Amino acid sequence: MSCHQLSSLARSKRRVVITGMGVVSPVGCGLRLSWNAILEGQSGLSKLPSDLYSNLPCQVAATVPRGSQPGQLDVAKQFSKSDLRSMAPATLYALIAAREALEDAKWFPQDEELRQTTGVAVGTGMVDLVDIHETSEALKKGYNKVSPFFVPRILVNMAAGHISMKYGFRGPNHAVSTACATGAHAIGDAFRFIQHGDADVMVCGGTEACISPLAIAGFCRLRALSVNFNHEPTKSSRPFDRDRDGFVMGEGSAVLVLEELEHALARQANIYAEILGYGLSGDASHLTAPKDDGSGAVLAMSRALRDAHLVPSTVGYVNAHATSTPLGDAIETTAIKTLFAEHSSCLAVSSTKGAHGHLLGAAGSLETVFTVMACFTSLIPPTINIENLSDGMDLNYVPNKKQEWVTSSGDKRVAIKNAFGFGGTNCCLCSCTELILTASHREIALRLSSSQHQFTEYIGKLYNTLSFHRRVNSESFVTTGAHYETRKGAQNFEPPKPFLVPPNLHFRLPKVDTPAVAPASYVLQQQNNNLVYQLQCRIYRAYYSSLGHWELAHQCDSSQLRQWKLARQCDSSQLRQWELPTNVTVLNSDSGNCPPM
Repeated sequence: MSCHQLSSLARSKRRVVITGMGVVSPVGCGLRLSWNAILEGQSGLSKLPSDLYSNLPCQVAATVPRGSQPGQLDVAKQFSKSDLRSMAPATLYALIAAREALEDAKWFPQDEELRQTTGVAVGTGMVDLVDIHETSEALKKGYNKVSPFFVPRILVNMAAGHISMKYGFRGPNHAVSTACATGAHAIGDAFRFIQHGDADVMVCGGTEACISPLAIAGFCRLRALSVNFNHEPTKSSRPFDRDRDGFVMGEGSAVLVLEELEHALARQANIYAEILGYGLSGDASHLTAPKDDGSGAVLAMSRALRDAHLVPSTVGYVNAHATSTPLGDAIETTAIKTLFAEHSSCLAVSSTKGAHGHLLGAAGSLETVFTVMACFTSLIPPTINIENLSDGMDLNYVPNKKQEWVTSSGDKRVAIKNAFGFGGTNCCLCSCTELILTASHREIALRLSSSQHQFTEYIGKLYNTLSFHRRVNSESFVTTGAHYETRKGAQNFEPPKPFLVPPNLHFRLPKVDTPAVAPASYVLQQQNNNLVYQLQCRIYRAYYSSLGHWELAHQCDSSQLRQWKLARQCDSSQLRQWELPTNVTVLNSDSGNCPPM
């Protein structure tokens, strides 16, 4: 395949954004509550019941809080007795997280065509061994004692199946089981499904509920779990710390709603971030240990960045897989240093497992949620329980306290999320909230409007794109009118709600010296485009200081207008290739100037 064909293929891929997230976790149930707990360094780790675990080396785990208080879970109130008999706990967690994610995304399609383009990809790392043990004991009493729901409860695809059945989603129905990389792989696969047109919306993530004496004993025999902090459970998971001695098992679920960008904009969905790249690799080395040189992790991270068409220096934050094992954390640090080289000193690297433990199959999806929230809020979650770093651990691990994510004016907030699993499977997701949106914004800004109504509709879509950052306090804004001029005279109209701009800003377009033969409608269309650019410039400069690559053309004379050659029907590839005409005054974020007012 030629380079030109590869370039065309890359342009043809559809862009994928995150429009909803839901969480069931040891630090609380609910997206906002769990995120706040992570930022504040709260711990969800606790001591296991002594009567069941007293004879085991590890007596600590991270369980989902039960009860009726905010952030707690009461499955008996949310599911029928029949549901509780037929579904494993991991499936229940996934259904709860999926419901929150869908509510967050406001996506409950009733139209059959929309349901057919919505899919599910939810995986589980390992089945609940309690089901297998109890059923084995039941069989000793007789064949009829085996539950007819035994097999459905232990199938790894049942969480995806139940979500699909509950909401009528008939797109791809997919389940992943790649040990501790499951959740991240499920998100990455869903990302690819949308990219390649198999679905417009995907509900994806991971779920896990396998804490039991048998599971704890099995991992203890592998010497994988922490055993030295049974007396201080909240300190037992300590990624990158000198005294780390193993991971702490956790349970829960995290589900995300992924959506094709134009689909999200068309329905004015809230957008948290864009997924830019997905990388996978294998160690081909050892059953449970990563390759000593970290090359498997390097391959996954570099492939994710290559898929995103980014270089390592664009990344500001790495959400590490770091599980608090002596070997794994050190090798991941080596991999990060290898890939990022001198840029490593500029990175923030943290692992939230110190707070919520290792959720196995749900770890990748839960930590992807926290990575997206870091991009979205410009706050980097801490690695708690760091007291002393080991030799060679010299990166910024965000020890014990959150850090503000500071970028230069115009820089994008790009993060990667690592997830590795037994068997040598590696996964990396690259996401970005400060969008690489030149193509999308131009696609909106350069469309020609045949009517005021059509232009108003485009402006509404533009606002949704700008509200990507959600750092705007809408309560301090008011709706205002927009103003444009043609040779027919000045006209005013009210932009659609919720197009909100500061009350002290008023937009006035520069007059265009239009030849008498030019149709007034064409002038109006061109001026509409100028208005869009002015709105972009003002809102970004006032509230985000991140114009970045944005360019503003103004004061075009009639010959320059002809050079724009704006087609009424431009496809996305044409719009991406669009460039400003020569000899046009261009302002950018570095000039310190704004459009004429």
